[in-house]
Amino acid sequence: MKKHILFLFVLIVLLSSCSAQQNGLPRTKDTEPTVKDTNDVGVNVEFVNNNSYSDIGITNPMNNVIKEYFVRYFSAFGDFTDILFDDIYYFDTEYERGIINTMVAYQNKIRRDMSFDLGYDYATVGVTYRSITETEKGYDVYLVQNDAVNYNFASDITSYTSDVEHHFILKEISGEYYIVEHSEISGVYELITEKYDSYLRDNNLTLSVLTPSQITKTLDDLKDMLVNNVTTDLEGYLQQRADFNDDPTKFTSSVTAQNPYNAEEALKYSYEWVSKTDHKRNPAFTAYDEYGGNCNNFTSQCLLAGGIPMDLQGKQWKWYGEDINNGGGMTGRSSSWAACEYFYEYCRDNAGYGLVCDISENLYSGRPGDIVQYISDGISVHSVIITKVIYDEKGNVVDYLVNSNTTDKIDSPMSLYGYTNFRLIKILGYNG
Repeated sequence: MKKHILFLFVLIVLLSSCSAQQNGLPRTKDTEPTVKDTNDVGVNVEFVNNNSYSDIGITNPMNNVIKEYFVRYFSAFGDFTDILFDDIYYFDTEYERGIINTMVAYQNKIRRDMSFDLGYDYATVGVTYRSITETEKGYDVYLVQNDAVNYNFASDITSYTSDVEHHFILKEISGEYYIVEHSEISGVYELITEKYDSYLRDNNLTLSVLTPSQITKTLDDLKDMLVNNVTTDLEGYLQQRADFNDDPTKFTSSVTAQNPYNAEEALKYSYEWVSKTDHKRNPAFTAYDEYGGNCNNFTSQCLLAGGIPMDLQGKQWKWYGEDINNGGGMTGRSSSWAACEYFYEYCRDNAGYGLVCDISENLYSGRPGDIVQYISDGISVHSVIITKVIYDEKGNVVDYLVNSNTTDKIDSPMSLYGYTNFRLIKILGYNG
């Protein structure tokens, strides 16, 4: 409450002052902020064009600014350098620049606080251009991104991400292009933009009533608040890791199941239905990427492949079609199949027939085949399946690697999704 009052006070002061508008030119060398040259960062980022962009109307200068964006983005995380993006954005894009700078600072803070080496020396990032459309604001470039990274803490394993959708609106000045707007479908982008939108709503503000300096100020304050909250949010989980590594034998689940879970088959399925470079879905099931995400639909399919039977009794867990049906019978799907929080409630409440799991154990007591959920504002918003447990040289657990949808991820660090609240669901088998 005190933070909100302080934020509101700052905004009232800012709103009472006038801020001169800049002219309609991009930033010059005299006005742009100091940016650490990506050549000075000890990270090699290889940018790959996956298709012939000129065929759909993308020019070399357009491709160059998008390349610069991704090279900076992946360079920033290799050695936790908060590289700024201001000079590749158009002059009056305080909101857009503030969002990307906040995304970088926030994710780097998570990397630092996790206290193991989540950096890397080399990364490959590819883009596949899908379309370009001329709009009143500029050229709307739609593309999907994929990347491959070998993180230092698990350097012998390549982590893949694919099918990250981006829209860049580009504006041309004197033969060079600048970013006017950018959006992407990713957890961290949505987290940052939702936090800012929520802050504006809470204070009865809109972007249209804020001057450029006020937008910059509020985003800087939001960035500081989010970054500072990382340490607080992660403290309990890091303690869980220390507790587990101190004596793993203390964290053996007392819950038992009549029939075993075939984690090997679940993992085999999880690798079959993700892609290193593109979108991949099992056509036997409806994909829900465009309806809030396909993550829990994917993990439910993995559990089914691992021998967990569909449950038509009580609080159900099933998929026979895309229509919601929680009332029984071999038709439709239960809410628990594809929705993260409903799946958690099924895991928590199910008794008798069907899935047996433990939701009360230490986060770091998981095994390959178990499920991890990410929590935002007390609600689970994303589900992934653990593929590997990574240990340090002393035999201590440091992190998990996971597979997931909605963006396809293969052997990706659990800690790097952009969330700072986690939940382990240990899959023990099934009854019946």
